[in-house]
Amino acid sequence: MFNLKTKKLSFALLTLIVLSSCGGTNRPSGPSGNTSSTSISTVSIQKSDFIGNVFQLIVFNLGEQTISTGTGFVFHQDGWFFTNSHVVEKGYSAKAIFEIPNTNDGSFFTNLDINLASHNDVFKDFFIGKISNYSLISNQYYKQFEFTTAYNVGDVTYSVGYPNSSVDLRINKGNISSNLSSIYDKVNSGVVYIGSTSFIAPGSSGGILIDSNKKILGITTIAIYDNNKNFVIGGSVSTFNFINTINSTNTNQFRDFGLFLHPNEKKFILWFRKAITDSKTNKSICEKKDTWIPPTVKCSYTKLEEGSNDNNIAFVLEQSYYFWLDFSGGLDSEVNWSNGDKRVIKFIGKYSHERGILDMRFFISYVFKNGRKIALESHNINYSTNINLTLNTYFIPQSFSKPTDAEILYIKETFNTHYIILHNQFNQFA
Repeated sequence: MFNLKTKKLSFALLTLIVLSSCGGTNRPSGPSGNTSSTSISTVSIQKSDFIGNVFQLIVFNLGEQTISTGTGFVFHQDGWFFTNSHVVEKGYSAKAIFEIPNTNDGSFFTNLDINLASHNDVFKDFFIGKISNYSLISNQYYKQFEFTTAYNVGDVTYSVGYPNSSVDLRINKGNISSNLSSIYDKVNSGVVYIGSTSFIAPGSSGGILIDSNKKILGITTIAIYDNNKNFVIGGSVSTFNFINTINSTNTNQFRDFGLFLHPNEKKFILWFRKAITDSKTNKSICEKKDTWIPPTVKCSYTKLEEGSNDNNIAFVLEQSYYFWLDFSGGLDSEVNWSNGDKRVIKFIGKYSHERGILDMRFFISYVFKNGRKIALESHNINYSTNINLTLNTYFIPQSFSKPTDAEILYIKETFNTHYIILHNQFNQFA
């Protein structure tokens, strides 16, 4: 349950949770519905009990744009935390926002980076990461919480998190429910869930469900609504599913957050990170499209070259290589000769780890000094080292003259040269 809305940025609400379906309503074995008695407690539940452990989780794409929010819980004094896998699955970096005043800038919140991860179980919807510089707040605010698998139907519960990506931490009281069929219809069989009437909503994912003794029962994960969109019941992944993982976590397991979640994209991730860094010193240009759904970034490098061709006609070449976050990219090339001729090339495609370069499109135009204009465009690229077999499917755009046979040959040779250039650009991510 995540939402595209942050404390400072506003995005469209995303209420759809994509989870694997389970086979029917069979209940997995485990401690749910434990028949042992649980103690009645008079412990008070205060917001201040949680502000050093429960935080709003902001997840970013590779272009450092917000793509989702959820909740996280710190279970170790070194900043180790857990949340739901579905909150972070598309992320490359993240931030933890605590409701703790920042003494450095006077703001009401403390924002800390999340750059490391150690565990991701998509089946159990469970993720472990690490907050950088958590030591800034841990001494004063971190608290140790206990976990439990003991509960009865009707027991009092509290959900703790950021439902609807609220700007402040919410604690909602409820009770353990016996009606789990609506939950198990939507989640993986074999994973133990706890049903509770403690309110949760998009943004609550990764938060905690606790009992009246402030012991952690599970991770708030999924909300069920009636036909009128009224909250009915929340499902939490039971502590039973992940307590052994928490107990076995150690500092040597943590890896780079983005590379951990997307191991097949290592070269692409490193290229984009460098491009974004270079854009801060004008070595590259990164153009953000924050209003697009999903938001994205185009990063490009441009080179300028001056010289003379075989006929000693001087030219200026400007050529850009660019890539988008969805692995599409291309090159734009423009040559201006001193005699007045001009050539423009646009070549795009999309890279696939399994299939190489897909969906390639090629466009070339040539404007002669006498005003004659020729162009050719192809959406069905066929490359061959045999010049007679390459680029055989094309069309002539309107308002351009049809190229002569000699000009077609020149275009094919130019296409082959730029095909290899673009292919090599994509191959750096293989």
